Amino acid sequence: MLRKNAVAAVESHFIMSIHENFAVREVADIAEAFAKVEQAYLR
Repeated sequence: MLRKNAVAAVESHFIMSIHENFAVREVADIAEAFAKVEQAYLR
């Protein structure tokens, strides 16, 4: 059962690594990309 739940979680989520040394511009780019994808899914 645990494996089934783990597989379901991996299939419905994604993993994004965030580095503590990201610059403000990099974080802004990531936020902009998320907003763009969100808008595409809301159409």
